[in-house]
Amino acid sequence: MKLTTRRLICYPTWGNTIPPLTVPGWTNVPLVNLGNKQDAPSVRLHEWEHPSVIDWEPPLPDLKKWATLLRSAKPGDIAYGIDCGVNHPLYDKQVGLIAKALKLKGGFASMSYDIYPAAHEDPAYWSVRVSYRLIRLRQIQGMNQTDSVVLVSPLDQHSPDPYRNPVVLPDEWLDRIARTVGGNLPLSICIFAGAASAEARAVVDPAVVKLAKMIGAGEDSQ
Repeated sequence: MKLTTRRLICYPTWGNTIPPLTVPGWTNVPLVNLGNKQDAPSVRLHEWEHPSVIDWEPPLPDLKKWATLLRSAKPGDIAYGIDCGVNHPLYDKQVGLIAKALKLKGGFASMSYDIYPAAHEDPAYWSVRVSYRLIRLRQIQGMNQTDSVVLVSPLDQHSPDPYRNPVVLPDEWLDRIARTVGGNLPLSICIFAGAASAEARAVVDPAVVKLAKMIGAGEDSQ
């Protein structure tokens, strides 16, 4: 069965009316930001544009609540926060349980993890953490035959105010990220790049273009 992988950009533009940046070969998807409270948000996803990145990040992901939330999702939507992915039994759920929670009427939602480097993170530690997450994404993708999604960013997501005062990652980190997810990696890739002002966009836009070109447009995978 041929599985299509996607090249996506999630570009929320809070606080400004500038249209999201478009990059040839990449598709823009909106963000549905549901916060990080443990209680499940009360929303009806059919009111939102599809496909979207559905971002709910409770401290302890509840797969039953996630499955209820996703009842109004559609194939192509991306679940972010459904599993912490920290390789600890208190937080991680079995990949089979996660795969089942993603089941929709007519298909499955996509599972996602970010692989954002933490501030001053040791590259060797980052590589181990990323390898673990990519394995889980591929396992779930194999079960559901629906693309799993890796979220990357050219920005330091751990900076004090990443959306108003964005800080672009050093070139060595951009290169490391691009080498990790580019080429023949059989997963979809989404560049996340929020910006809360026109001034922030002036920093973010060229960084997104740079990272997108480094990763490449990609191809369908088997």
